[in-house]
Amino acid sequence: MRVLAIFVASTLIACLPVANAAAALYACDVRDVKSVDKEGVPVADADSARTLKLYPRFTFDDRTGRLAGLKEEWVLSLLQKAVGQNALLAVSIHKGMGNTGLKILKIDTFEKDKMPFVWISDDRIATGVCTTGGG
Repeated sequence: MRVLAIFVASTLIACLPVANAAAALYACDVRDVKSVDKEGVPVADADSARTLKLYPRFTFDDRTGRLAGLKEEWVLSLLQKAVGQNALLAVSIHKGMGNTGLKILKIDTFEKDKMPFVWISDDRIATGVCTTGGG
């Protein structure tokens, strides 16, 4: 009976999600912002330069999906946690009057000290690096 109890307990522990243990707060420094022009080419313009100056960093909490520090705060749906070689992927799709908005965050977590990210917000693309811990 004791062997069966140990087997059942170890099986239950092995089935618990590992993702909760790897929850992280990412602090991201924005290095570049570009807007997509009418030809579909990312370009640095006055608006993207102003955005970079006003919002040089943001944080993302993968437990809550909260992205803070930009012009607006967003709650993104986490599609994939950063586990092993997998990058963090989060998305938000919102319907507005006559337009649907799309926000995508991808953080490559293979390097733990500097993790490159791509943030796509409608027709604007921001890139930079993140660290964990929120600092």
